[in-house]
Amino acid sequence: MDSRWFFMEGKHHGNARIRNMNKSEKAVLIQALEGWLDLDIEAEDN
Repeated sequence: MDSRWFFMEGKHHGNARIRNMNKSEKAVLIQALEGWLDLDIEAEDN
């Protein structure tokens, strides 16, 4: 199975959102999505 779990420090199900991920968490997410979807994703630097 190819899946990812993200445990975001200090977050709960109500505020654990992509916009609240740090840069390294977003990088892992984007890399996984690119592999699953076979496309390139341009990430914003927020």
